[in-house]
Amino acid sequence: MNKKLIALAVAGAFALPLAAAAAESNVTIYGKADIALDNVDPGTAAAGGSNSGYKRSRVSSGNSLLGFKGTEDLGNGLAAVFQIEQNVNLDDGSTPGVTSGTFNRATFAGLTGKSWGTVTLGIQDTPYKTAASGKLDPFSDTIGDYNAIFNRDVRATNSVKYVTPDFSGFSASILWSAANEGAAAASADNQDGKFLSVNGVYANGPIYVTVAHERSRAYAASATAATEYKANKIGGSYTFGDATVGAVWEKYTDDSATTPVAFSAATGRRTDWTINGVYNIGAVALKAAYVKAGKQENIDNSDASQWTLGAYYSFSKRTQAYALYTRMDNKDGASYGLGQGGTSFSASGAGADPKGLALGMKHTF
Repeated sequence: MNKKLIALAVAGAFALPLAAAAAESNVTIYGKADIALDNVDPGTAAAGGSNSGYKRSRVSSGNSLLGFKGTEDLGNGLAAVFQIEQNVNLDDGSTPGVTSGTFNRATFAGLTGKSWGTVTLGIQDTPYKTAASGKLDPFSDTIGDYNAIFNRDVRATNSVKYVTPDFSGFSASILWSAANEGAAAASADNQDGKFLSVNGVYANGPIYVTVAHERSRAYAASATAATEYKANKIGGSYTFGDATVGAVWEKYTDDSATTPVAFSAATGRRTDWTINGVYNIGAVALKAAYVKAGKQENIDNSDASQWTLGAYYSFSKRTQAYALYTRMDNKDGASYGLGQGGTSFSASGAGADPKGLALGMKHTF
C-alpha cells in the first residue's frame, strides 16, 4: 500500500506542473470549408478574353482555410499571441496564395496587454481591409464579393501592426511595412518601398462606423502590384430589428502614372461606393448589394456597376447554405470581373457583362 501511495505522489508531482503549463497556454485549430457550384458567363464583347467568351459550370472554393492560433499567459495582464494560417482549395486540393511558402494568409506573432493593446509582426490583414471587408460585405468570399470593384483589401508582408484596446466601442489600428526581402521588387526604387494603413472603428450595439486610410510608395503589398497610391474609405452599418443596412464609400488615387495608358480594375483614380442590406427571417437571411465603380480618370466609359441578390440558410451557428446571383455591368471602357479582385471570373473583354449563379455551403470550425 505504501509503495502505491509513493507512486501516486510521484506521478502527482510530475502532473501538477504539466497541468499548470496547460492552463497557462492554449492552441486552437480553426478553419473554414466553403465550396460552391457556380454557373458563370463572361458576357459578350468585341474583344476576346482569358475565358474566350464561353459559359461554364464549375466547383469553386471560396477562401477556404486552415489555421492555428494560440496564447500564453505571461502574467500581469500580458500574453504572447500567434497565428499561422493557410489557404486550401477544396475543389482541387491546391494551396493557393499571394506569397511564397506554405502559410500564406495572416501569419504572425506578438504580445498583447489588457491596458495597452496588441503588437504583432508578420503577414497581416491591413487595417484598411479589416475596417470593412466581411463586416460591410454581405457576399464576402463569393463571386458577388464587392472587392471585384474595391480591390484594395490586401494582406501586407513584413509588417508591424498595433491595435488599441476597446474603449467603450472605439478602437483603432495602424500597420506599417517596408519592402524588405518579401516584396516583388521590379526596380531599384522598390527596394525602399513603404506602406502604411490605419483605421478607426466605432462598434457599439446596432451601430458600426469606420474610417480608414492607406498609402503605398513603390511597394508590393501581397497581391498588389508595386505602385504608388493612396486610398480613403468611410463605411458603416445600422441594425434595426431583423434588418441591417450598410454602405461604404472609397476614393482611390493612383500616382504611378499621370495618365493611365490602359484600364485596370486595380489602378486608376476614381471613387467607388456600395450599399447593401440583410433581412433575417428565422434561419433565413435575405441579402442584396449594389456596388458602383466610378469613372477612371482620363479613360472614357470606364465606370461599372454590380448588383447581387442572395439567400442564406443557417443550419447552425457554424454551417450555412446559400444561393446567389450576381451581374457586373461594364461600360465600353471597363472590364471588371467577378469575385475578389475580379479574378474569380473575368469578363471576356472591355464592355462585357459577366454574371453568375452560385449554390454553396460554408462550415466554420
